[in-house]
Amino acid sequence: MGMFDTVRIEVALPGGYEGKDFQTKDLSCEMNTFVLRRNGLFLQLPEKDEKGQPLLFNTHFDGRLQFYDYCGAGLFKYEAIFLDGYLMGICRGTENSYSLPSPADEEINNAGD
Repeated sequence: MGMFDTVRIEVALPGGYEGKDFQTKDLSCEMNTFVLRRNGLFLQLPEKDEKGQPLLFNTHFDGRLQFYDYCGAGLFKYEAIFLDGYLMGICRGTENSYSLPSPADEEINNAGD
């Protein structure tokens, strides 16, 4: 099974799945936690400050990120594209295929809202 990172998702996901914490092996695989905020920023949550508040760092991540969640209904896979730590698009993946919707797709255009 191996190690993975956790990705907390705050944006609406295609297909209506409402999972919050997903796993990915596309990042450091050091059990770190990352957050995709509603405004599209992709941040790392490495530690807490002296008051116990989380410290968030912009990842400046570029590229594709695949993340997934297992639940009673099965496996839910997604793929997101980022540019300098900002969400450019997100789509639902399938078991053997990841494809991106066209840029005109409403979900991509509104992903960072």
